[in-house]
Amino acid sequence: MSKRTNRIAIFIDFDNFTSGYYRRFKKRRIDFEDWKILNEKLINRYRVLFPFKEIIDHIGTWISIGVSESPSEKEKEFRKRIHQIDCINKFNVKYGYRNTKGKEKGADTEIICQMLEYAILDQYDNAILLSDDGDFIPAVHRVQDRYGKRVIQAGFEKVSRLRGACYGNIKLENANTSFDFNNEQ
Repeated sequence: MSKRTNRIAIFIDFDNFTSGYYRRFKKRRIDFEDWKILNEKLINRYRVLFPFKEIIDHIGTWISIGVSESPSEKEKEFRKRIHQIDCINKFNVKYGYRNTKGKEKGADTEIICQMLEYAILDQYDNAILLSDDGDFIPAVHRVQDRYGKRVIQAGFEKVSRLRGACYGNIKLENANTSFDFNNEQ
């Protein structure tokens, strides 16, 4: 009897994820090497928490980032760094924008569109969503209820409405800066 293949997609709300990372570790930047191993660490944690007897097929990781139309030198440097992970290790960087007050716009919508599009096209079975933002709850409900996908939330907040709406969660508050977890379930 052959094992079932479990296709996993990872969606990252960059601003929410990195601000949670900063609050947790007081470290503004995630090192390039940590980004490269993030997919592997999340999928390994998924295997521990949901020990289904399946073959895991990671189909890709989508990161959505707000950027300015007229970027500062600091943002230009950031774009160079983030460009290093685009299209490697199955990362796909998508961009929203920042308004004149620096507020990100369209980045969450980009994630929602990607989650729904790939669910409708039946491209994944499970999604890992790195965010604590409750704005994703309607999309999570659609993806789970209408398309039969499981959404696993990964975030730093111990209590969040998004965490409660998802099939399961990966508690990033239990990880170190390199996304290694202690042995607790």
